Amino acid sequence: MYYSKVNLFLAVLEIIPGVDDSLFYLMVVGLAIFIVAGGIVIYRTRKPRRKGIKEEKTAISAVSSSDIVKALGGPDNLLGHKSQGSRLSLSFKDKGKVDVKLLEEQGLSSYILYEDRIIIVAKEGAKELEKKLFPEDVAG
Repeated sequence: MYYSKVNLFLAVLEIIPGVDDSLFYLMVVGLAIFIVAGGIVIYRTRKPRRKGIKEEKTAISAVSSSDIVKALGGPDNLLGHKSQGSRLSLSFKDKGKVDVKLLEEQGLSSYILYEDRIIIVAKEGAKELEKKLFPEDVAG
């Protein structure tokens, strides 16, 4: 004879004297309440997702523009700049003059370094960083 899991559980409960179907349903409802309450606790105690963006914006505003220009080889090494979305692309003459350790010390650890340019990933702070580095070139 084939029993489903529920029928098998009910059959086991019938063996125990004094246990009826209402106890089974009470246990099912109790388990459901436990799962929902656990989900609520997990949801309420998790970290907010946008916290990292606020911290990064604070880091961008605290960055020293003169130190970043120095890390990129000085103003003579820079050829051009362009911000697009979350990225700031900076062109330079000589890759050997770029000091990535100094960039990382300034809090700019997300970057992509090519032979002729560097792309700094700044999430929502790329335009702000461009304005800080090149105030005379960036309008608005």
